[in-house]
Amino acid sequence: MRRPTFKTNRAPLPCRSLIVLGVALSVALAGCDRESEPKPRPKVAAQEGFKYYVGGPIIQSDQYGRNRLSGFNGTIMQPTNRGLLVGVKMDKDRNFEFRTWLNGALAQLSTGFIRDDGTYWYRERRGYDAAGTLVTKRAFEYDDEAEVMTTVVTYYDTDDGTVLEERTLEMPYKPPPFPVTAKQKERRAERREKRADKRVTKEAEEGTP
Repeated sequence: MRRPTFKTNRAPLPCRSLIVLGVALSVALAGCDRESEPKPRPKVAAQEGFKYYVGGPIIQSDQYGRNRLSGFNGTIMQPTNRGLLVGVKMDKDRNFEFRTWLNGALAQLSTGFIRDDGTYWYRERRGYDAAGTLVTKRAFEYDDEAEVMTTVVTYYDTDDGTVLEERTLEMPYKPPPFPVTAKQKERRAERREKRADKRVTKEAEEGTP
């Protein structure tokens, strides 16, 4: 019995290769057309009285044991619009203003004062989105007698600038101690017992003639 034969419309191998190559080129060209040119970074102009840094912040503990900002690393002569940039200005009364830019766009602006121990205490902090629109504002008040810092946080609508929400937070100058679990207390007691046993053993050995 003869097997039935079927005709196909399959193109020869070289033709099929050309078709696949043509489709690939079309997709690649379409992708190139869709790619947008990189946006130019805004230029950060040097301002009188400002010093500029590209390193990380310097943190130290204040007199109450809380970690605070105390300076910046990586001094540069002129501002840059690449990566992270910090500009700091201080007056004779040790009031400061510092700004942070990311790729030339302003990200935050802070004002405050520097205490005798060199730590920065904020009066106000403003946060901005990539378009330079105000997003959040934090206002700080300090009660040295009660040793409490009050922060009023305001959130803004980036479309029309209206206030979305406002919160008030209180924080003591001195950070609360870390809670100790029962297991940690047990381990500490075990270590104290071991140290006491070693001390007794050492005293007994030293007293042996």
